[in-house]
Amino acid sequence: MKRLAALAILAILLAACAPRPEPPALATVSPDEVGLTWRECEADVPNFDLQEACFGQRFLRRTAAEEARRGTRSDDALRLSIGADSYEALDIGFGLCVYLKNGRPAKFLRSEQPEGWPAAISLVDVGGKAALEFDHDGHMTTVSHNGASMAVHDGRATVLYDGQDVCSLYGLDAAYRPYEMAGKLLFIARKDGQYFIVYDGRRMGPIFDCIALANRGGPDPSLPQCGGGRFWFWGLRSGQLYAVEVADPGAEQPPAVTDVASATVSRLQRVQDLCCPPRFGPNGDNYLTVRDGSLWLHSLASGSERKLADDVLTADWAGRAIIFTRQGQGPAAEVWLLDEGTGQTRRVGETLNPSRLVFDARGRLAVVAGDGFYLLDPASGERSALPLVQARSPGSQEWTELAFSPDGRHVAALEGTALSIVDLERQGKILVSDGIDPRRWGAFAWSGDGGQLAYATISQERTPALWLVNADGSGAQRILARAEGGAFAGLAWLPGTRFVVYQFVPNSNTATLQAEYQVVSADGGEPKTLFKNGLGLNLAHNGKVISVVRDLPGAEETGYWMAVLSYYVTS
Repeated sequence: MKRLAALAILAILLAACAPRPEPPALATVSPDEVGLTWRECEADVPNFDLQEACFGQRFLRRTAAEEARRGTRSDDALRLSIGADSYEALDIGFGLCVYLKNGRPAKFLRSEQPEGWPAAISLVDVGGKAALEFDHDGHMTTVSHNGASMAVHDGRATVLYDGQDVCSLYGLDAAYRPYEMAGKLLFIARKDGQYFIVYDGRRMGPIFDCIALANRGGPDPSLPQCGGGRFWFWGLRSGQLYAVEVADPGAEQPPAVTDVASATVSRLQRVQDLCCPPRFGPNGDNYLTVRDGSLWLHSLASGSERKLADDVLTADWAGRAIIFTRQGQGPAAEVWLLDEGTGQTRRVGETLNPSRLVFDARGRLAVVAGDGFYLLDPASGERSALPLVQARSPGSQEWTELAFSPDGRHVAALEGTALSIVDLERQGKILVSDGIDPRRWGAFAWSGDGGQLAYATISQERTPALWLVNADGSGAQRILARAEGGAFAGLAWLPGTRFVVYQFVPNSNTATLQAEYQVVSADGGEPKTLFKNGLGLNLAHNGKVISVVRDLPGAEETGYWMAVLSYYVTS
């Protein structure tokens, strides 16, 4: 290690003294000249629903071949094999990272990233050549547009492709998000404060004033996505926001989802002093916990943690922002919004019950006010009534559970044992079932397109069942029943699939930690057990199921462990 550090210092000194030739000017091509398609869609704010409206899909998922071309992270290193060659990006301390090919240093890079945040972001095989994305300083600027904020990277970052620094090669100020398109390198570039796409060494498409970026990738309403031969990003140009798709028309699309493949548990880290399920971020890279009244942000990859706020009651994610509550002067709790990037907080409202913070498709927050709910816009602070839904069911002490449909047209409401669907556009209410167990959390969940609602019932004979119903209340059908009794809870749909994941608690198991997490097709069939002894779960849109597991099989010691399971499918 000392030898590597000495080599690093020497390399930096030599690089500083070496003359640098003038880089060639980037040629400009149109997308059709290089066999790609370019689509733009005007938007008001960046969100998933607009992506779906523009491109017919909310999220992009990498194919199995794309996943196989991505490097893996362990400790502070990224590793990738291409044929007989091996590549590593290794943090060696002193703010230095060494890039190795076949075990030999090929490049030394200086990082000013905060401790615990690796500067080597991604390592990917692009056309048989290694492409490393490296973030020198992680500097971000928050850009606001129509009340929505986007994180724009305006610091130093680069891409090394086949051992060459593309910034030096093409005279760029920064480079981000390397991706293979038709066997060639595509990335986002910045020069002289302007952002654009570079493909196969040529600038392609228009110039943008900014492109939404962040230090780490993952599905988020404002972050670039890639998968299946398509690349999505949000860009501002002349005051107008655009959703943009660059695509390879000849790319092989992933097969339709027909069966969930066997999942392998990956032990990431042990979790200490866990009192309740963590709240995972939208991309599954980090999570929130509230411990002794303090709000903490944890990195899933590194295991590091950072305190965000004190005097906190509850917390959750609102896209990339964090929403949390504090006890106010009276009976109501204050609602606060925290920008993870800047750390700035602001008060946006109040609620009578801090455990009931539910977001609708437009990013608004449903909060309890007296005997009803109202919708709070965290950006503007404006309120609007949520019709036909009470905060408490008549004559009951049970609080109402809510779930907004992804298309924003309906809300499912559990009032006591009665589950109803409220049509927000027509302001109508339809009773779906009066046999819901109010003691079980998450007894219903919307499909990804908002067209169906999955829900769990319990009969008078204590027989549990899973059902589907259309958003208009029609077509109720049972897809699963358990004659031996027990209960279903924690329902959710796997993103991009027709599969429902749930927690099943047998009658013999009174403790939640003894329950099983299972998955079943919404079209019927036999369920599959994913894992046991789980405490909450997160469905990340990168094709992972993330949970905290008690006494994970094969673990070196007992306790709580973070576990990740792949749910990629086989045809």
